[in-house]
Amino acid sequence: MTKKPDRTVYQRPADKKWVDRRNDADRGFVHDTQKDAIQSAKEKITNQGGGELTVKGRDGKILARTRSAAVTIPILRKTKNIDAFHAARPQA
Repeated sequence: MTKKPDRTVYQRPADKKWVDRRNDADRGFVHDTQKDAIQSAKEKITNQGGGELTVKGRDGKILARTRSAAVTIPILRKTKNIDAFHAARPQA
C-alpha cells in the first residue's frame, strides 16, 4: 500500500515553529518560517508524484488548499543497435 503524498503546513503553538507534515504521519519537518515550510512541502509533493497541500494560518484556520499534478519525465525507448542510432544522428 502506498502512502498518500498530501501534506499540511501549520504552526506549532508551543514554540511558534512551522511544520510541514504528511497527513498520515505523526511527525513532520520543522522550519523557522511559513515560507520555508511551504516550499519544502511543495518539493516533497512534486517528488512524490503530486498531491494536495493545505496551508493553515497562526489561528489554525485553512488559508489555502492547492493540488499539484505529477511531473512526467519522458522516457527514451531503447534501441537494438545503439551504434546505428549514433551514426544516424547529425554531428554538431
